Amino acid sequence: MKRALLAGAFAALVGFNASASDAPVAVNVDGLSPNIARKVLENAQRGERALVRYLESTRPYHQLTLADVIQPRAEGPVAKFNPEREYRRHAHQWHQSVHVKVS
Repeated sequence: MKRALLAGAFAALVGFNASASDAPVAVNVDGLSPNIARKVLENAQRGERALVRYLESTRPYHQLTLADVIQPRAEGPVAKFNPEREYRRHAHQWHQSVHVKVS
């Protein structure tokens, strides 16, 4: 009888703890690429644990931490995404090096 009561109390406590930590998290995705922003928002809706798991698994690729995406909007994320600038400059440099006029 005591074991059943103790097991029931433990299960209720674990269930309450799991539901409390899985509340949606507010995130700041300004400046992130649309693909990454969508994934961050999806995982933030699942809860803090899901968001942390996603960020940890993609950290080598995106260099994002939990602190980067839960900052207030005034500060913004650490890295801004601007594909036009880098690719355009690289393409211009490549074009200049490939199309060298030979006399």
